[in-house]
Amino acid sequence: MARLNFSRSCLALSLLVCITFINSSKVFGQSVLPEVRVVDSAGMEDSLSNEFAQHQLPSSTVLRDLFSRVLAPTSDYGSIANLTPSYLSTAPNGDGFDAAKNVTLRGFTDNQFNLTVDGVPIADLDTLGHHSTSFFPAFTLDSVRVDRSPGRADALGLASIGGSINLRTLELHDPASNAVFGSLGSFGTLTSGLISSSGKPKEVGQTGVLVGAEHSQTNGSIARSNGRQDNVLLKSQTLVSEDSVLTLLYFANDYHFYNPPMVTTDQLAANGASAGFSSDPSNPNYFGYAATKRSGDFGYVKLEKLLKDGQNLELLGYSYSYRNRGLGLAGGATSSSIGGTGANQNDIAGRLTSTNYRTYGLNLKWRDRLSHQTDISGGVWMEQGRESSYRQSIDFTTGQPYNSPTFQNSPVLFDFTSELTVFQPYASIQIPLAQDFIFSQGLKIQQTERRLTAAVLPNGLPGVSELTKKYSSALPDSRLSWKFRPDVQIYIEWAKGAQLPSQAYFYSKEPLMGNQASPQTSRGGQLGLFQQLKGGYLQADLYDIRVNNFIASSSINGNTVFTNLGHVRYRGVELEFKAEPVSRVRIFGNYARIFATFEDSGIVSSVQKAGDRLPLAPTFLGVAGLSTYYGPWSGALFTKIVGSEYQGRKGSSEGVNYLMNGWRSVSLSIFRQFTNDAGHDPSTVGLLVTNLLNQHSVTDIAGPSVAGPNLVNIQQPRALAVSLSVPF
Repeated sequence: MARLNFSRSCLALSLLVCITFINSSKVFGQSVLPEVRVVDSAGMEDSLSNEFAQHQLPSSTVLRDLFSRVLAPTSDYGSIANLTPSYLSTAPNGDGFDAAKNVTLRGFTDNQFNLTVDGVPIADLDTLGHHSTSFFPAFTLDSVRVDRSPGRADALGLASIGGSINLRTLELHDPASNAVFGSLGSFGTLTSGLISSSGKPKEVGQTGVLVGAEHSQTNGSIARSNGRQDNVLLKSQTLVSEDSVLTLLYFANDYHFYNPPMVTTDQLAANGASAGFSSDPSNPNYFGYAATKRSGDFGYVKLEKLLKDGQNLELLGYSYSYRNRGLGLAGGATSSSIGGTGANQNDIAGRLTSTNYRTYGLNLKWRDRLSHQTDISGGVWMEQGRESSYRQSIDFTTGQPYNSPTFQNSPVLFDFTSELTVFQPYASIQIPLAQDFIFSQGLKIQQTERRLTAAVLPNGLPGVSELTKKYSSALPDSRLSWKFRPDVQIYIEWAKGAQLPSQAYFYSKEPLMGNQASPQTSRGGQLGLFQQLKGGYLQADLYDIRVNNFIASSSINGNTVFTNLGHVRYRGVELEFKAEPVSRVRIFGNYARIFATFEDSGIVSSVQKAGDRLPLAPTFLGVAGLSTYYGPWSGALFTKIVGSEYQGRKGSSEGVNYLMNGWRSVSLSIFRQFTNDAGHDPSTVGLLVTNLLNQHSVTDIAGPSVAGPNLVNIQQPRALAVSLSVPF
């Protein structure tokens, strides 16, 4: 009932404010339609851009004209963010067909930073993680901005320790345009789709519409890891009055696939780089036992209005959902899959998992620009989500459920529903202290509540009728910016971040005892410089972030307890540049050196010491590349380099079995444009090659299997794709 009341309240408030806006008769003779920078389609030299502003450093933006020309046509936002400093994700089965693995930003893991779409935060309700294959593939995006900072007060999300990945969907550019596109590549990978835009509305009452649709499929580079998905994007903008714009957006994804497995080093030695699933149903590694269906949708209604000169008000109501239904083995393919516990010892023990959640939210934001360098802003963000999750044991040999040794001795492994409610007011002010000095101060108060009802908790523990936990965090941020010269700006920032504890802390024999964890909080300082160069820029950042309440689990009398045991520290230096050393040749790149360590001893094990490296934090990351253009031809060559990292839960104290050595990947692209006589944009044909050197380095490691050899993922082998785009 609480969820329904919240949703109805959001809708009622949205409707009331919309009616008030639309009925307003005051006209200021200007449109609030966003102006979007359009990159010359022939000028790939301008595509790697930094959205530099006093309140946005340190951040990096990759525009569509770059990622559409240097990355696989099936890429997701993780593949795009890989072009920026300090970010890493991998997709061993191919971009867009393998949920991003071991994602990190500055060494912070996926649930420690936020993901937003047009300013709306998206996250799983339980873990705060994200699904790169279920929301907004590359064809739906205009840009991806990676903000490597806890961010401003109005940066929304519940995991603001590590920063945020900010996706910007396709805009209705002028003039109107229509195009069909497609690609054909290695491993039976193909895409087909269209994008049609009527352009922006120019008169009151007009509506501009954008429609995008894409189908993609692959056989996968990992044997029998087939996948296919369909995506649809609908967007409209209506000029309600000369000072009011209404934007509607809806996105839907449907994805069917066989969830790609990790394999042992012995399997790789025996079967080569394509080692994966078996086609034999009597083998636990049979591909059918990993059949999965996922779907997601996302939509919002946004109304922007100018109140008077320098003031504007924005009301945004949204909703999104995620649904997952999939099969999996009761153990890994290399552990105790045959027999399991409770199944016939000659049968293959499996499980069926179903997870569904939907979230509703509302963000009301006001801003008053008092002068060229002074403005005040504030607002309130409200959100509520509800999740249901269920898992039961399945005997894959007979296709029937079997009893597991849960407290009920039934097939049910877990069965619960949960809710997450957010209320977050925020405000900030930016003022000039002196000539060329600007000071910004912000504050948000993050108030959240988790609620859990369970028939059976995960791990077969007894359920709870209802369990509620509230959290509150005050998160200030301060920034001083100095315009040292017209082309040079220096900034210094201090900010506090927080990460809402995972719902997993309820999963205990005594949930209240197990849920003593407070939000992880961070206190970080950053110093940076941005210099504009002829044909490019140079950006440098230094940061030092300390995280308190590092959460670890321990077992007391057979009961899992989560406690706050210590401190960890993230430090690093980041460089990013773009330049034109000679005519028609641009170079671009970045480098990040990351130091992520435990500050205390004995946090995750008795042998772990202060100074040990944290898990999933590469020692360094880098990108180096060049692009060139001449007439209708353009091309790019770049490499991504990755330093070593430990991927076990305990970091470097777990030893070499969890050490992923460094690796690199080289990509090449060549494009040719063809003009036409119909007045349309040029048609484009492209060739893209990923992993040009066909290296098979290990990118992910899960440690020893029960049989002994390590479980790993490796780079996708060399892959070619030919793409075509034809306007009409």
